[in-house]
Amino acid sequence: MSHRHPRVGEGLVSLLSIALFAACGDNVEEVTQVVQERTTVVASEDDLPECTEKNEGEQAFVKGETSARICVDGEWIALASDGSDVDFSCKTVELKDKSGLKIVCNGDSIGVVLNGEKGDAGASGCTLTDRNDTAVVLSCGDSTITIDLNVGLPSDTLEADSERVAISLDSLVGITQKGPFLKGSTVYLYELSDGRTLKQTNGNFTSNITSDDGRYKFTARDLVSQYAMVVVDGYYRNEVTGVSSDAPIRLKALTDMRKRSSVNVNLLTHMEFDRVYNLVTRGDKEGKRLTVKQAKRQAQKEILKQFHINLDENTDAEDMDVFGKTEADAALLAVSVLLQGDSSSTALSVLLTEISNDIAVYGEWRDSVAKTRLADWALVAECTDRLQDFRKNVKGWGLGDTVPDFEKLIRDYVTVESGLGVCGSDSVPVNTAVFITNPNSTYYASYDSAEGLAGSKVRFICKTDSEARWRVATDLEKDTLGWGHSAKQGDVRNGQVNTEMTYVYDNGNWRHGTPIDSIVGIGCTSDYKDSSMLGSDSVWYRCMDDVEMEVDESKWSHTWQTASSLYTDSIYWDEHKDKLGTLLVGPATGIVKVYDKDSLRLATKMEIEEVGMGCVSYIRQMKGNLGVWQAKYTCDEDGWVFDSSNTITDPRDSKKYKTIKIKDQYWMAENLSYATSDSYCAYANINSCDWYGRFYTWSAALNACPVGWHLPKKEEWQTLIDSTKENSILSSSGSDYATLMAESWRSSSDDKYGFSARGLGYWDGSTYEQKLDGVSVANFWSFTEYNTYYAYFFRIADNSRGASWYEKVPEGLLSDGRMTYGFSVRCIKD
Repeated sequence: MSHRHPRVGEGLVSLLSIALFAACGDNVEEVTQVVQERTTVVASEDDLPECTEKNEGEQAFVKGETSARICVDGEWIALASDGSDVDFSCKTVELKDKSGLKIVCNGDSIGVVLNGEKGDAGASGCTLTDRNDTAVVLSCGDSTITIDLNVGLPSDTLEADSERVAISLDSLVGITQKGPFLKGSTVYLYELSDGRTLKQTNGNFTSNITSDDGRYKFTARDLVSQYAMVVVDGYYRNEVTGVSSDAPIRLKALTDMRKRSSVNVNLLTHMEFDRVYNLVTRGDKEGKRLTVKQAKRQAQKEILKQFHINLDENTDAEDMDVFGKTEADAALLAVSVLLQGDSSSTALSVLLTEISNDIAVYGEWRDSVAKTRLADWALVAECTDRLQDFRKNVKGWGLGDTVPDFEKLIRDYVTVESGLGVCGSDSVPVNTAVFITNPNSTYYASYDSAEGLAGSKVRFICKTDSEARWRVATDLEKDTLGWGHSAKQGDVRNGQVNTEMTYVYDNGNWRHGTPIDSIVGIGCTSDYKDSSMLGSDSVWYRCMDDVEMEVDESKWSHTWQTASSLYTDSIYWDEHKDKLGTLLVGPATGIVKVYDKDSLRLATKMEIEEVGMGCVSYIRQMKGNLGVWQAKYTCDEDGWVFDSSNTITDPRDSKKYKTIKIKDQYWMAENLSYATSDSYCAYANINSCDWYGRFYTWSAALNACPVGWHLPKKEEWQTLIDSTKENSILSSSGSDYATLMAESWRSSSDDKYGFSARGLGYWDGSTYEQKLDGVSVANFWSFTEYNTYYAYFFRIADNSRGASWYEKVPEGLLSDGRMTYGFSVRCIKD
């Protein structure tokens, strides 16, 4: 066929696509349908409509001009440049398969007359008998066929059929690709009746692929229209695996052969097919039925948009080649790789059907989940350098000179679908690590302001080698992102994403750590080599360098190992000994030593539990307020001495208490006033507690004394009584009880031992009583139980009245102290 602009006669006739399925001799009116497209006639050049993509190929006449104009590339072009009339001639040519005649006017075929309804009646000898500016007359046997050219005459009833032009092909070739289809794959050529219905005729032809590059060839054919469907069915080379597919697939292409003798079949021609069919036969969303050319352009644009690819409108999927050099070729290979993924051929066929069906109806692929899954796969392929493998696979087939830059288009697809952004751009600079917020993604990490990040812990980081691209962030990268290089040597932190993982700052960089680094609280680095540390698990660890560790390109040679007790203690004691009496607690054994007389010795119980430091030769005769009670001690040859007349401070509430020593016992010289549950002030007056102390039930009294002091047992009270017998007024011979002359509430001169007993009385659970039978008494709890309901207590009374009251108010340790009563508490030193 000619590819030049037709002259006057040629242009008019080329608008006609007249398929005449008329048996010569039949009633022409019954079997002949002439459908012509209306040609626009305008008064002047200024009245021509705008030439756009939508009306490209249409013709128009300007009154007074001798040639028609055609809309091409946005301009109205005259079909005859010299403005002169051109001879118009038509002839008939017998079809190569002898099935009828082709009508050729000025070199272009305008229709076909078949022999018989099915073209099987043999040549009939139709001839061109007449023609004028408006009609061509054919004579077929006894019948006459008149074809109305309708040149320049507008009519509401006639429609020029530029979508049906009979053609005669010398040959039709092309390449079939997913990757290339294998030898032996079958290729079918289906003749279509016209460009409005796209119905198949009986003109079907078969060929086979006989070369490794997937090429096919159909020999000379006469077709009733320029439209045909090419279908390939077979196995193909898989770009992702590099080997042949595991099952055959079927791809198709719709083509207009007026301007081409080569048609490639691939995924893009396949996915556009049903969309083109719908746009042509049913119309777009506004109901407008498009030409095949318009439909193919729209369909291709819509399909590529699903993969975020934008190509020049003049590109055609039938020209694309996975071994080509253009961006269109790269688009074909990118889409092919994306849709293939790691899926089987069967799964690919299903996916193609789903996409084609969606696009056919809606002009878009509406399955956002499936689109995101492709992005997930492509993102991981990018991050694991698999895109390079796909390129090697295609190049390794040795079937083409080049492999187009498909990787960029795959990265663009990932960028949009995943929402990661363009790696290396101003908004996503190199070394940025991000998480995916698309809920359809396998790597979705939801964010809640209260709960933080949840879901996938996979992160992606923008890195650059030869070019900036995404890859999966290592645990080290995502967990330490933003920490910088200002930490201290040995600092330990938990990961930001993997919060259970440990990281250590070592020689200016963060590296992986071990769980023991967290337990110790300091990373084992070169600075701490051979050091021993007590972990939070109460185990001692030693920093050793006899291992080599590497994770995520993070290398180190020091790790904590469990230290022996003897080693740990000896190092600690040697490193911390001084002449100040500092208590040195063995880190492994807990043994406490002090440095004394130029050697280490065991600390005494008093040094450990009471004073908090050793009485050593270097600080002999030292005095001071020391220990947990901040009391007076003196360091002499025998160790620490608790002063006989002293004041202690209860560390619980900072209240101070005088103490005394009676024989070998240290007593509080004041009643305890530490507030606990089941303790009371006399008269419910807090001020009375300052002088008298508090009442305690027996259970409250048991644990009321401060650490290092305790509630006296019955035997300890008895020791006190025995120590003061020589000063008692009343005799206790023959009795377990004795009197103690310590009535400070009566006269300080009678307080011979400084015990300072005060007649507080008692609380019987409901009533406060200061006196018993008119005698002021002081009752003190004992730690010792008498039975289930009673406990021993010690009573001191005002004995100034002499022995006459003794029978009524006996003194000493009695057994009638009901545990629910409130008595005073005196504490004795442990």
